[in-house]
Amino acid sequence: MHYYEGMKHFEVRSILPSRRVVLAGFFVVGLTTALQAESPFDAGGLATLEREARDPGTNLHSLLIERGGRIQFEMYRNGADETLDSLGGLGTLCSSETKFDANTLHDVRSVSKSITSLLWGIPEYQRILPDLGSSVLSHYPDVEEFQELPSSEKPALDKRRITVRNLFQMNSGLAWEEWVSPVMSDELRLLWKSSHVSFLMDRSLVHEPGQKFNYNGGGTAVLADLLVRTTGKPLIDIAREKLFDPLEIKDFKWALDLRDRPMPHAGLRLRPRDMMKIGRLVLNGGVWNGKQIIRRDWIEISTRSHLDTGVTLLSGNEQSMGYGYQWWTGSSVVKGKQIDWTTAVGNGGQRIFVVPSFDLVVVTTAGDYGKVAIQGKIGRLFERVLEVVQ
Repeated sequence: MHYYEGMKHFEVRSILPSRRVVLAGFFVVGLTTALQAESPFDAGGLATLEREARDPGTNLHSLLIERGGRIQFEMYRNGADETLDSLGGLGTLCSSETKFDANTLHDVRSVSKSITSLLWGIPEYQRILPDLGSSVLSHYPDVEEFQELPSSEKPALDKRRITVRNLFQMNSGLAWEEWVSPVMSDELRLLWKSSHVSFLMDRSLVHEPGQKFNYNGGGTAVLADLLVRTTGKPLIDIAREKLFDPLEIKDFKWALDLRDRPMPHAGLRLRPRDMMKIGRLVLNGGVWNGKQIIRRDWIEISTRSHLDTGVTLLSGNEQSMGYGYQWWTGSSVVKGKQIDWTTAVGNGGQRIFVVPSFDLVVVTTAGDYGKVAIQGKIGRLFERVLEVVQ
């Protein structure tokens, strides 16, 4: 059984050596019943939770629960998987049975968007990064096709009004299709375009900027490009030096597109335990081992709801989700009390849930890529986790 304390990783022998699951309260061989009773989770509830997590109808690969800096529950399961870490980001053309354990990297897909957003909160970059209210196009004077845009008959539909903040909130107003068949997705076409900003800004402006949520990985790609342009450093180097190294995340991969660029919107591969570190960093307001890794004000504004998305398929209670800066927000009613939470979401069932009022982080990985049903199943499984918190 494993748990974290600060940046140190400890391993303690479990009294359940034959199972890939850790039940809260069962920390050390010979633990007394009295101590088990002090567990932050209901043991019977966790046993039920495990059975639900092992439902053969759901291709769940891992479920991890951390509270107060300690892993309370950890389960891994083998299953069919696909990876983007091949063929220039196109992924394998078919799934294959994969053995998953604590040391196995897993595609996190669009959880990459949330982590890319965190990189904008690196303290030393605060003074040099573009102002969130500035026009995106003002930062690309070298892109000639956008320097003499024709005046729109409707001033509100002027692409020069699209701000950096609009890209973070995914309400740029640009036409973009991402939640469709992979062969029809604008996200797929993004893989081989020479200029992310040209491809994005060439979309029709169908709504006034700031008025309507529309999921858009192209905006994330441009945010990453702005970060690289401003700092003069490759995206992977920034992530490694400023985020992953301080968190002692040594084993990761970032899939490249067909032009050998890391895919900031979908390309990361992480271990579930390291996903949990990201959640704990967010929960701690950007602090890790006493050091401010990400600015506290950036964490606060990124994980706060700025708009209602109208998207209900990601929650376990069919409520519409909110959106911050590349992070989703939601709430659940537990024992008559509303519990607010934030989550990073990836295609196929990848999640990092952060629940401040419970001091709780929940991580899932799964392999149901392109299947809408998995998102609701993960949402409902998360609701079960909240129900067993003592």
